[in-house]
Amino acid sequence: QVVAEQYRLPFVPIVDERFDLLIDRKAWFEPPLQIFFAFCQSDSFRTHAAALPGYDQNGFGQIHFNGP
Repeated sequence: QVVAEQYRLPFVPIVDERFDLLIDRKAWFEPPLQIFFAFCQSDSFRTHAAALPGYDQNGFGQIHFNGP
């Protein structure tokens, strides 16, 4: 949708998709990943992402599966 708007093309969304990031349990607590998550929860990131049409930040950082 973002690219379509840049080129002033019509866009009809057909489906919503959720993109997940798979992370090893041990890596979850490592400083680089915690820095990444802190950045993604910052006001500047959220403001920028909210300005992009078609993106929904709700549920970001939520654990959807914690398997074996």
